[in-house]
Amino acid sequence: MFLLLELPFIKDLLNKKEEKFQNRQKTTLEVFFNILSGIISSLLALFALYLSFRCSGRFDLGQVLLALIFAPFYIVYQLATSGLCGMIPK
Repeated sequence: MFLLLELPFIKDLLNKKEEKFQNRQKTTLEVFFNILSGIISSLLALFALYLSFRCSGRFDLGQVLLALIFAPFYIVYQLATSGLCGMIPK
């Protein structure tokens, strides 16, 4: 496999593909979805942070870090274990 990459025409082909990819402009739809995914990720992180304070009742560094780094998983974990700390009945 690696020997094939050493052939000159394969190198040229790979370089052309890489140049095409680097020079490509993002479409409006791609920019919109990038912004939308950033907003959704931020909202999930803020909600997970809120849950970490609500469920522990105090500042717990471990819970805060888990909530910020693994926000969607932390929300599902809190939903499964404590029903979102009283927000949803168990």
